Amino acid sequence: MGYAGTEARGPPQGIKETRLIGGAVVGMSRLVYLWWSPHRRRFPMQASFAEPGRRLSNIWLEWIELHKVLDKSMNGRVTAPFFSSAAFDHPQYCVLLVGKATAGDYWLGSYKRALRESPETAMRERLRRNREFLSGGGNRGPFWRFVERVAELRPDLGWDGVIWSNVAKIGCLKGNPSGPLLSAQEDLARRTLVQEVREYKPAVVVFVTANYADEIINDAFGFTSAGWESSPKGTPDPEVWLKRGSRDFPKVRFLWVRHPQGKTRRQIDYWTQKTWDLIME
Repeated sequence: MGYAGTEARGPPQGIKETRLIGGAVVGMSRLVYLWWSPHRRRFPMQASFAEPGRRLSNIWLEWIELHKVLDKSMNGRVTAPFFSSAAFDHPQYCVLLVGKATAGDYWLGSYKRALRESPETAMRERLRRNREFLSGGGNRGPFWRFVERVAELRPDLGWDGVIWSNVAKIGCLKGNPSGPLLSAQEDLARRTLVQEVREYKPAVVVFVTANYADEIINDAFGFTSAGWESSPKGTPDPEVWLKRGSRDFPKVRFLWVRHPQGKTRRQIDYWTQKTWDLIME
């Protein structure tokens, strides 16, 4: 996953490869069936969303104000802001999947039309957009294939059991934010991640980010190199990291994996199995 000052490919100094994380044979058999089954399907769209609490609502309004500044300073080269949202009546102990940033303009025109009405209208448009895109299964990119696998772990909940977020809530039209664009949102990104976990109360948080913006994640949750478990060599992916609890969230389990781009089906199976193991703990 990578920490500040470490190479992307290896564990941070001080972490020892201790033991295989979980490993339920029955669970993996079920995952293989889901992958190959001719009856594999998408879950129906559930575009309704739960109203965010006051603190998270205020954070979304902060993002709207920051977007105005960055849109102007970057000469319109930023995407519409990204807001996470939970399904209406979403189950407690869901899975929060955290990616890097959105691709494309993320319906920038729709956002700006809503913003002309009011910041509150723009906020609701963003919340609805997140839920519609997630409930519709995202796209067919590698990140969304992994998200779909996680949603399939609980057929009774489907997409309602998954919440999608990103570290960077304001993306760029090409690639992922870096340099001044990422630096400008670091503080708000940290506070947002913490409030998302506090409000959504996930059982498991999966960072699908490799070492992208790892300083933001580490600072948000008080992560250090201590207390992480890694999958040993010889497993489908030895660069999978697990931590039970953080400074402010002792009951939440954290999983940190690389981005699915270019990864094998066996590696994605392994990540999904680790997620299932943590859900069942």
